[in-house]
Amino acid sequence: MAVKWYLEDEEYTNEAVAVLAEYREGRVGLLAPDHIRYEVANAIRVATRAKRLSVEEGRAAIGLFLSWAIPTMADDSLIVTAYDLAEQFDCSLYD
Repeated sequence: MAVKWYLEDEEYTNEAVAVLAEYREGRVGLLAPDHIRYEVANAIRVATRAKRLSVEEGRAAIGLFLSWAIPTMADDSLIVTAYDLAEQFDCSLYD
């Protein structure tokens, strides 16, 4: 979802941006696994390679994402839960 905040051609971008607005206004809390910083940065890098964003836009997007300081956590139980959800929805564990 966080990548959709920067890639306007993604499906469900409007919904993702609405969640971000709710977070920034303090109406909802967000919590993500520790690796979100790397996942978002990598997805933005992939977008720059595909010319969906310029290198400068990508750098700015990463800086903005990091500035929002979304709380993260490391918990081994997340890995097991993610595995089960990946099986259920037939997607990668990171998704």
